[in-house]
Amino acid sequence: MRDCESPDRPHSPRCPDRAPKENPFFRGGKTDGGPRRLVLRPRDAAKALGLSTSTLNRLARAGEIKCIRLDRITLYPMEALESWLKAKLEGAEPNDIGPEGS
Repeated sequence: MRDCESPDRPHSPRCPDRAPKENPFFRGGKTDGGPRRLVLRPRDAAKALGLSTSTLNRLARAGEIKCIRLDRITLYPMEALESWLKAKLEGAEPNDIGPEGS
């Protein structure tokens, strides 16, 4: 039996047909029929915005992006990330947005 066909290794990188599911939180919605995620951890929030986690933390400390702190856990509400991004797009110059904006 090949390594790919082993039942105890369902997500082997050598098995493209058994690859892990794509993360639905970066595609703007749900793909598995489950509820949409309301908050993201720092790493996921930074990835969704295309920022580093240190930049995201700096923006949160400056009060530009709202976050929720529960004990030692920091959570970023999706709504806060979307509103921050929308505010940045509205305040940007047309040349700052990219080729579509010029």
